[in-house]
Amino acid sequence: MSLGITRKIDELGRIVVPKELRNTMNLKEGSLMEITANEDSIVMKKLSPLDRGREFAALIADTLSRQTDGAMVYVVSDDEIVAKCGKGSRDLDEIPEAVKHHIDKHRYSGGTVVAGTGDNAAEFVVTPISADGELYGHLVTTRNFSLSGELSKFAAALFSTYLG
Repeated sequence: MSLGITRKIDELGRIVVPKELRNTMNLKEGSLMEITANEDSIVMKKLSPLDRGREFAALIADTLSRQTDGAMVYVVSDDEIVAKCGKGSRDLDEIPEAVKHHIDKHRYSGGTVVAGTGDNAAEFVVTPISADGELYGHLVTTRNFSLSGELSKFAAALFSTYLG
């Protein structure tokens, strides 16, 4: 996607990113941005705190899935799946709508059971991954085993410790 928009810099050096662009890129207040400068250009790149932890996220998803007889486990950051493992994970290309809706409404509530809809009729346990007051993403597991909530909370706490 390439989009050219002209903006003026105010007296404090601020530039307003247009609402259409913020919506398209799913930028919210507090989103991390990397700003780099070349000779004649400034480049802003959306950052995910989980970018540096992708391998660790994959390891957690794999380990948690193995410990729960193959339950689907995935780690999400903003609007993308960072890591996934378990039964049915190969078919999962997007975050299920019920999970997206829950994350948007209840970003910090932990170990919450979310009922899926439509094709994704399974129940999910959604646990936030946060460190030092910053929300980095969510750990999502299918709820087809009894310890799902506790294991999810433990894994999210472990991941938070790694990121913090």
